[in-house]
Amino acid sequence: MAEYIKSSKRAFTAAELSRFRRLINSWVAGIENYPRKNLGNELSVVEVWDAPIYRVLVESQYDNRTLEYCTERLKRRQNIPEPKYRRESDIDRWSLVPAVTERTQSKHTHFVRGSQAVETCSVCKGSGQNMCVKCLGKGEVLVRKQNRYTCEKCLGRGTVSFKEKVIRRYRENGVDKESYGEVTRSGPCGWCSGRGYTIQTVTVKEPCVTCDATGKVVCSTCGGEKRVVRYWSMHQNSYIQQYYQFCVQQPLSGSEAIKIKRLLVSGVPWSYVESVRVQGGNFASSGFYDRPIVGTTVKSVCKGISTPKNTHLCFNDMEVAIASAKYVVYKVDGKRYACLLVGDEWRLYTVDSPVSECMNDYRAQVNTLCSRGRYGRAWGVLRKVAAFPQAGSREEKLKQQLEQRMVVTTRLGSNVTLVAMALLFVPLFYALFERCDLVAPWSRWMIEKFSIAPASLTLFSTLALFVCGMIYHRNVMPAFAYRVASPLRRFVRGVAVGVVTSLFMATTIWVAAYVGLLPLLLGALKLAFMIVAMILMAVYSLVASIFS
Repeated sequence: MAEYIKSSKRAFTAAELSRFRRLINSWVAGIENYPRKNLGNELSVVEVWDAPIYRVLVESQYDNRTLEYCTERLKRRQNIPEPKYRRESDIDRWSLVPAVTERTQSKHTHFVRGSQAVETCSVCKGSGQNMCVKCLGKGEVLVRKQNRYTCEKCLGRGTVSFKEKVIRRYRENGVDKESYGEVTRSGPCGWCSGRGYTIQTVTVKEPCVTCDATGKVVCSTCGGEKRVVRYWSMHQNSYIQQYYQFCVQQPLSGSEAIKIKRLLVSGVPWSYVESVRVQGGNFASSGFYDRPIVGTTVKSVCKGISTPKNTHLCFNDMEVAIASAKYVVYKVDGKRYACLLVGDEWRLYTVDSPVSECMNDYRAQVNTLCSRGRYGRAWGVLRKVAAFPQAGSREEKLKQQLEQRMVVTTRLGSNVTLVAMALLFVPLFYALFERCDLVAPWSRWMIEKFSIAPASLTLFSTLALFVCGMIYHRNVMPAFAYRVASPLRRFVRGVAVGVVTSLFMATTIWVAAYVGLLPLLLGALKLAFMIVAMILMAVYSLVASIFS
């Protein structure tokens, strides 16, 4: 039997104490917002224990076997004897192939000999044919065809002539005058889109080529043989599953021991102590239950090993490993703390420490500031908390919630600026639309065609600037504008964002007016309003005539 080492109390040598202080200083130096960078020099060691940690590892080899009733086509002139197995209960799955004796992780499929049987195909009910899914058994399908006809508007030329009214502006004797006339022009035919012919789509019935217009196709399961071969196959899945627990000794106990065990999952330099292979679930035969220190842990691990349905527990490789560790109790400002130094390189594990207390103090400050509505200050403190190694998803979620509240101040500044800038742009927009020569010729033509007044364009442009800016600020707000603790600075940065957004929106609106998008949109809205008004008037007249 291997030797198991119990925990024992000891004292640090001068070199070990100096090394421990340097280790603590190096640890706190890597934490950005922790104020006590010389914590190792300020602490005093109270007691030291040599407390080795043991790991009990059990690797269980499982063999899972499931049966499946399969189907394949019946080959011609295939002679199949009377089946030996018809039901799943007739098959002993554990005698089909040898048991697993070595560690392996693999998947195999085995044919069960003596299980083949010829049966009527259940898909086609023994007819050898199924309904055609293309024509749904009708033998005909609907096909769309396109027929070409010479355009009656342009007579196949693709172009038509039309008259267009023109306005000629000139100056005579210091007076601006206009003259009206008509010109004949040609352009693409709108009836056929300039092709010279029109296309008409018709739906006709044609024989189904999939089933040769019979409405039936050969059964894909039996291939038209009307019978199939049914047989059993076994799927074998061999896999390894690990079970482990850690065994810590005094003075580690209670909740502190539970927290330390959670930290020992990775990064620990384990050394082999002893191992044994146990066949099946006879764990007591290993003798590990009677081992000192780890016996109770071995029982706890073996108790948690279970066997799923249709699975055989072949064997278990049980191993015990050890890692040297020192349990150190120290004081800072009169308060006791403890840590664990694992391995020869002294890997540091802590549960409660001055660092975690500092982090808890920061968390308390965040809660206090949030209760007072000072979200910017709370966000600034929370940034310090996020730099600690113990910080997790809870701090990140709270940080996002605070930023959602902080952005309200920035959005207020940007929206106030949008209103002010929109009012300042009103005279500029009106002057721009009053002089039609500042837009493209086609835009000027649309303004005259739809009889759009400059005041309407100005009002529409101002509303577009304000609404688009509000939507932009609600969905897209630069992070630099609100990620600052001071509310005044957030408001000022929001004003700056509002100015930039207003200039960008005003430029975009001018470009839209120049190329004709703005007049076109306003004309479409005007036309839609007129149509709705006419419909309402017609409905009103109809209702009035009914009740009169």
